[in-house]
Order: sequence, then C-alpha cells, then structure tokens
Amino acid sequence: MKRKLDELITMLELPPVPMSDGQKQQQTFEHALLILERTRKEEMVKRSPMLNFFFRQMMYIGWKVWLCHAGLLLTALMFALQIPTDSFLGNGQVLAVISTVSPLLVLIGMRLLARSYAYRMVELEMSTYYSLEHLLLSRLCLFAITDFMGLAGLAGCLSLAWGEQLGYVLLYLFTPFTVSAAGCLWLFNQPRVRDKSSACSIFTLLLLAVQMAGVFRTPTGGSHLYEIQDEGTAFAVLMLILALSLIAAVVQLRRLLRTFRHLGSSETL
Repeated sequence: MKRKLDELITMLELPPVPMSDGQKQQQTFEHALLILERTRKEEMVKRSPMLNFFFRQMMYIGWKVWLCHAGLLLTALMFALQIPTDSFLGNGQVLAVISTVSPLLVLIGMRLLARSYAYRMVELEMSTYYSLEHLLLSRLCLFAITDFMGLAGLAGCLSLAWGEQLGYVLLYLFTPFTVSAAGCLWLFNQPRVRDKSSACSIFTLLLLAVQMAGVFRTPTGGSHLYEIQDEGTAFAVLMLILALSLIAAVVQLRRLLRTFRHLGSSETL
C-alpha cells in the first residue's frame, strides 16, 4: 500500500521547470508589440476618419430632431410676419416673444444628448474608438452650427421685414440661447441630477416663464404691455447677460469634457 502511495505521489509531482531565457522573452515581447502595432494600423485604415464620423452624427441624431428645429424657426418667422404693423404689440414685444424659440432649440439638442444618461449608455459609448468626449463635441458642434445658422437667418428676415438693426435682433435671439445652454450644461455636470432630460426641460420652462413675464409685465394700474423706454440700457443689460452666460457655458463645457476625459482614462486603465 505504501509503495502504491509513493508511486502516486511521484506521478503527481510537477516536472522540473526549465530555466527561462531572458533574451528570448524580450524577443517575444518585442514581436508581440510589433504584431499589436500592425493590427492597430490595419484597424485604423478600416475605421471612418474623424470628418466622416462628424457627419455621420447627423444620421444618428435623426430627421425628426432636424424637422423640429426647422419647424420652430419657420413657426417663429410666420408668427412675426402675420402680426400687423398697427397691432398693440410692438416690434420689441414680438421679438421678445419670438426669442422664446431659442431655449426650445437648446432643449431639443440637450434632450438628445441626455439619452446616453437616460438609457445608461455612457459606459458603452466610452469603450468605442471615438471617445465620449468626441461624441459630445461632434453633436454639440452640429447643434450649435445648425442653431446659429437658423437663428441668424431668422434675425436677418426679421431685420429686413421690420427695418430694425440686425445686431439688435441677433442680441434678442442669442441671449436666451446662451443662458439656456449654460444652464443645461450646468445640470449635466451635477452628479445628483439623475434625469438630465427632465431637469433641462424644467429649467427651460422656468426660463420661458421669466421671458414671458418680462414681456407681458404691466405697470401698476396700467393695462398696456410693458415697454422699456431706455433702449440703450436694455441693450447694455442684454450684452452683459450674453457675455456672462457665454462664459458660463464655456466653463461648464470644459468641466464636462474634463469629466468625460477622466472617465475615459479610468476606463482604459
């Protein structure tokens, strides 16, 4: 019995490990790195370049979103042109009402960007070839370019129709746009805000309420619409709000990109 046990122990013993050759190990590692580098280059050739990736985001965004953008701008233009010149609404009040389109354009884009959070796709998008930072920047650039061209075209049409200065109309349209963008980006940077889409919607509704309250505010005992008598003061206030909101939007965007960059590097590690 003891003999069989000794034979079994001998059979189960591991064979002696041969001495490793450090030079051959180094050659193996170098060869593996060359194979990895060659494979990466072949994959990069097959992948879409950055410019194609940028324009493909238009297809990802979808035609319904672009249709909503165009519909809002056309509705605002038709509303402005349908107001008669002898109406109790002055051009300033009509322009202030039309400027409510700007936050709605921002809201459409932000709700689409928030889909990554709503459907819990952030982790999956971080693992793609183009990082989440590239995805966010490409979509934001598309929305910014489209909205800028749309609002600029709307401002040009209103300036020609009313004979107002183009800079004055642009200021009225772009100020609520930058305020809305800064607020939504700030909400994106708040980790406690789980539902980014609903939070942006609530913020936009509050901003619209403030805009409409400013337009239809009446003096005590008065029944006519409130009008700013000093246009120079109003212009200076709007310029200040535009500058501050633009700075805030840039700061919040940099903070959001830095967060995505940190998450991407952590995922890589």
